[in-house]
Amino acid sequence: MFDPIALHDRGVSAVLAPAGGRGEAHATAFLTMERAVEREGSEEGRRTSPESPPSEDRRLVGGALAAFVGCVLLTWTVGGYLQLRLGLGGWLLTELLCFALPAGWVLRRARVSASAAGFGRAPLPGMGWSVLLGLVVMAVAVGKGAMIRQALGVPPPPALRVTWEWVGLAVLAPLCEELLFRSVLQRAFSRIWRPPTALVATAVLFGLVPGSFVRFPEVFLLGFFSGVVFLKTRSYWASVAFHAAAALAAPAFWVQVTRWPALHHPLTTWTFLGVALVLAWYLDPPGAHRVWGVWRSARWALFGSAEPGAAPTRAGLGPVVAYGGVVMLLLGVMVTMMLIGAAGARLAQAPMRVRQADLWQLRTNGVIAAQSRIDFERWPARRESLGFALPYTGARVLRAEIAGQPARVMPVGAGTFKLVWPATPPAAPRAVHVWWELSLSELDDPTQGYRARLQALVPVTAYSLRLGLDPDCGYEFERAPELRQAEVFSIRDTGRAARNDFASCGLGLRRVAAGGEGGRR
Repeated sequence: MFDPIALHDRGVSAVLAPAGGRGEAHATAFLTMERAVEREGSEEGRRTSPESPPSEDRRLVGGALAAFVGCVLLTWTVGGYLQLRLGLGGWLLTELLCFALPAGWVLRRARVSASAAGFGRAPLPGMGWSVLLGLVVMAVAVGKGAMIRQALGVPPPPALRVTWEWVGLAVLAPLCEELLFRSVLQRAFSRIWRPPTALVATAVLFGLVPGSFVRFPEVFLLGFFSGVVFLKTRSYWASVAFHAAAALAAPAFWVQVTRWPALHHPLTTWTFLGVALVLAWYLDPPGAHRVWGVWRSARWALFGSAEPGAAPTRAGLGPVVAYGGVVMLLLGVMVTMMLIGAAGARLAQAPMRVRQADLWQLRTNGVIAAQSRIDFERWPARRESLGFALPYTGARVLRAEIAGQPARVMPVGAGTFKLVWPATPPAAPRAVHVWWELSLSELDDPTQGYRARLQALVPVTAYSLRLGLDPDCGYEFERAPELRQAEVFSIRDTGRAARNDFASCGLGLRRVAAGGEGGRR
């Protein structure tokens, strides 16, 4: 719609055509055609002058900003609930309800024609360049995101498993999001601002949608280049192709960037950015365009267009104030969310009381049947599994329960296991039981009454161990032969940090000699 070099820079005739007079005539002709397209479908536009009055521009921008605010509010509330409850189906509904619905409302209210919204037929070369540009820009965005996460100590996003359902989402999301941000927002801002300003303003709003300061740079970069595609091709479909290519390539790029640190090196990122500028240059055939100089070449690659558009009208400070208010509102909400998240993280990291009580029963076959009960003050943060380690690598897990419900245990390594955590743990009792066994021969110092390693399954703040003896197990307590069960170790909760290792202690066992007389083994 707009050509900043052709309409706002001096010496524009050298850009549009080899001959200055002829280029000026072409610019006037294209200007008339573009204005006619903008007025198509609007009865008010047919009755008024060719240049839209500022009041209509203000209403158009106001409607676009209202649609965006509605999109954000719906995404952060209803969309979050749908995604949590329905998974992939919730994502699909979020895209349709939060992006496509507000965009359709604005387009219908403003009576925007299909041509003006960019729904015309997209040329195949432009679609191909858009796909390539999407792949390169995603590489830049992932590299930039990896650098930021590394500097802040934030882990990379979890690896996504590419499925047909995910591919469907990666195609539907560009259709809905580009409809709002290109056909509505960028087009509305271009009525009152120059194309570079409108493009950057739209990219800022696009970057604020996820509600994350960590993700803002990479999302802003994708929104910026998607706006470049829309500005240079005048095609909504080209922007969709760019967005879809980037979304489909994102999982593979994130996996590779975690494996190869050189991929998020600053030099690598600048190299990919240079390639993106070259691809953006050829989004539309250069034809007779001639631009010289590094700065002018970069501007042409980002903001140039084969078709000049109408100059923006001055609509006063109203849209500027509204846009600034929306950005400040979203920043305030993001800061509030960040503070709430930080408070939650501090609460989650606060010392949590976890107690473990072990009961070891020595059987007649020289096997210790152990039962470990772990009581949590509150359930651990939501997770898919809970790892734990037995004090002896030769020990064997028999079964486990979480709040009285059977749980699956998977071995991870020698003496280490993973307890599959339920999606929604019961409110009470907050207890985990693990039944396991080990051979008495694995204990240390058999000639000195045996010593047991005092190692909890998970970090705990209190730990106790009781030992029971079967009547015919062949052993007894040296200091109290009449007892069949005794507490051999106990440490109470003193408010200190949780830990696994509590050293070791002697069990004080002695073998029962023939004839009933005790004696050391």
